[in-house]
Amino acid sequence: MGKQSTSGQDTSPADRAVPEAPYGVDPAQTARRRRVKLAIRLVLLAVAAALLLWAVSASAWMVAKIRQWDVNRGTAIKQAAGQLTPRQPGAPFYMVIMGEDKRPGEKVGNSDTLMVAYVDPSRKHITILSIPRDSRVPIPGHGTNKINAAALIGGPALTIQTVRQFTGLPISHYVVVDFNGFRALVNAIGGVVVNVPQRIDDPKASNHVPAATVIERGTQRLNGDQALTFVRSRAFPNGDFTRIKDQQIFLKALAAQTLRPGNIFNLPKVVDAVETNVVSDLSISQMVGLAGDFRGMGSGAVTAATIPGEPKTIGGVAYVIPDTTALTLMVQRLEAGLPPTGRPTARPNASGAGGAVLPSSITVTVSNGARRTGLAKQAAAQLRAAGFRILSVGNTSRSHYAHTLVVYKTSAGKASAGRDRLQVGTIRAAPPGYRFSSDVLVIIGTDWPK
Repeated sequence: MGKQSTSGQDTSPADRAVPEAPYGVDPAQTARRRRVKLAIRLVLLAVAAALLLWAVSASAWMVAKIRQWDVNRGTAIKQAAGQLTPRQPGAPFYMVIMGEDKRPGEKVGNSDTLMVAYVDPSRKHITILSIPRDSRVPIPGHGTNKINAAALIGGPALTIQTVRQFTGLPISHYVVVDFNGFRALVNAIGGVVVNVPQRIDDPKASNHVPAATVIERGTQRLNGDQALTFVRSRAFPNGDFTRIKDQQIFLKALAAQTLRPGNIFNLPKVVDAVETNVVSDLSISQMVGLAGDFRGMGSGAVTAATIPGEPKTIGGVAYVIPDTTALTLMVQRLEAGLPPTGRPTARPNASGAGGAVLPSSITVTVSNGARRTGLAKQAAAQLRAAGFRILSVGNTSRSHYAHTLVVYKTSAGKASAGRDRLQVGTIRAAPPGYRFSSDVLVIIGTDWPK
């Protein structure tokens, strides 16, 4: 029996070990809260440990994948040797995208998809110019044929050479995507939400996969098999031209959804799909850098158009005869940083009157007037990538200019076009003593961005 207190109540060591709770507080409830907090901490600790283990295992796995990618990339560079135009880091560039559709039982896939992409990292914008695969064009060293024959004859190198000759555009990179890898990529990110313009019922495009043969019209999430049907199908009155539009629709959706932050946990599946089924001259670091540049972009950041043409049968072979006049205008607009189709956009000239000034019509001399080497080459590369015609690159007679100058003889509008591309420099009419044979003279000063 416990001790008798002065108040007449029994007390024990156990009684004294439990302090009296403040008014209105339930000791049992407080204990439950402590247990809940402890459980939450343990769960968070377990999640953190799981993330750490995932990161470590993913890192080791990524190293192996990067090594294999470097092997593939070495082959890609050899294949395209001499056909690619070097580019400056961060500057806009042109890239050829080839889709190889290898069906079951086929050893060599057809080059069913051919595009030129104008990639502008600074604006987070991509312009896609699709080339119908049956376009009748000269293939260097092999006469005139369908443009997709270049891949079968000479692989990516001959395709790049053919595209360069056909469009007049400098190509800096290329990517070959196997359609099976395309399917794996779509599955890796959990499908792609697409607004399907019209119902598709095409067993051939689906490789007779029942669940992917029919795709209903409207907005829906397509898995890998369904996506393949969507981008493959030519079961339309306008055949390949409708398919190209569907491919452009899908690429816009894919680009926007692949770069979402939530796909970080799908990274191993994405990398596996790319490493196994994609061949490119781009390095892993370049791809990661581009992904970072375009993170957060929406489908509206991708513009797409198709080179127009008319179907024609020649010698029993069905071709598409490209509209070369329309192609020239599209290329000029592309070089000017404009959408490839649409009404001409007026650029104000010196007097304020409207007048379109295309970079391809402007000749430029670039001179380095700063005390840092290589700046004239850097500026010339930016202008050349935008379509300006560079006549010469060198140094000024005196070594120091505090400010970059964009000098013109007769057209302030042409100087303005160059200034718009460089994003630095003061436009000035040529003073006495300035001699240059081009339309515009760019003098690099010490204010040139580092």
